[in-house]
Amino acid sequence: FSFDNKFVHTSLGSPTAGSTNKNLEISKTVTGSAGNMAEYFPMTTTVNAPAVVATGTPATYKAYIYEGGAAITPTTDNAIAGPVAPDKSFAVTPGTALTFALKHGQSLVITNAPTGASYDASETNAKGHTVQALATAATKYVGENTNLVALRNNKDSATPTGIITNNLPFVLIGLVAIAGIALVVAKSRMHSTEA
Repeated sequence: FSFDNKFVHTSLGSPTAGSTNKNLEISKTVTGSAGNMAEYFPMTTTVNAPAVVATGTPATYKAYIYEGGAAITPTTDNAIAGPVAPDKSFAVTPGTALTFALKHGQSLVITNAPTGASYDASETNAKGHTVQALATAATKYVGENTNLVALRNNKDSATPTGIITNNLPFVLIGLVAIAGIALVVAKSRMHSTEA
C-alpha cells in the first residue's frame, strides 16, 4: 500500500483585525501637502502557486478591495477586469498578472493564497508622486506571519520662489516711493541746470 498525504495551508486571518496570520495585502497610503487622496494609482501583482501544488489547492485565489475596514464592491476606478461575485470578491489566477488601482486608504486583499506562494507587487504610474514602500514581506512568499506590501505615495507642494503675493502691496508701495524720489531728484536737477 502507498499513502500520499498532502497538507494545504492557507492564511485566512482577517485582513483588518491585525492578526499575526494575515492574508496577503497590498495597501495604498497617500501623504504630503500636495498628495492627491482621491487619485487611483494603477498597480500590478502576480501571485504564483507554490512549487509543490497539493490536491485541494485552489485553482484561483479570492481577492477583495478593502476600504475603511470592510470589503467594498470594486468601482470602475479600481480597474478590476473580471467579474465580481455577490460577496464582492473576484478571482486571481496564479501565475497571471492582475492589474488594479487603489486610492488612499484602500487595500487589495487575497484571502486564500496557500503558504509558499510567491508574489510581487508594483505601481505602474505614480502620477507625479514619489513611491515609498513602508513594509514588505521580506521573502516575498506567503508565510505564517504578516504578508504586507504597504505602498505610500508622497507629494509635497513646491516651495514658492520670487515675490510672495502677501507682500505684493508693500513691494508696490516701495516701488511707487522709489519712483517718486527719482522724479523729485530729476526735477531738481532739471531746475538746477536751467538756472
